Amino acid sequence: MSLFQFLRILWAHRLLTLGITVGSVVGAFVVLLLVPPSYTASSRVMLNTMKPDPVTGEVISTRESRTYIATQSELIKDYGVAGKAVENLGWLSDPDLNREYRAAKPPVEFWRWVAQRVMARTDVSVVPLTNILEISYRAETPAQAKAMADALRDAYVDSVLETRRR
Repeated sequence: MSLFQFLRILWAHRLLTLGITVGSVVGAFVVLLLVPPSYTASSRVMLNTMKPDPVTGEVISTRESRTYIATQSELIKDYGVAGKAVENLGWLSDPDLNREYRAAKPPVEFWRWVAQRVMARTDVSVVPLTNILEISYRAETPAQAKAMADALRDAYVDSVLETRRR
């Protein structure tokens, strides 16, 4: 097929091509209007897997470090850490959240419902080739996303320190 033949085919189907292009642009515009904006903020925590634990003196081996990092990632998305972050930010006394909770009528307590919402919007990943966990949180406003990402980090650190003390 030559270039001239290709252009003749395009010209023959010009209305179809134009219709698809216009439909795609209109569809994208509708999506922009309907989907609320979402902002993601991140906070990082460094895991000391190479140094011995100051309390027990144990060192985590390279094979065990993958399991340790996966466990810590799941711990960040746990009810204990998410609930503590919610408490630290004062979201349990937020009237808008209380109103949403009453309208939804879920079968769980209020603090657990808010913690579930936080856990659903939280993502934890490992920065490649490091022992650094990156905690990301998605929210409707940049300030809300940053505040919760930092609160999750602080609640996680507090939880780990409290576990080691025990």
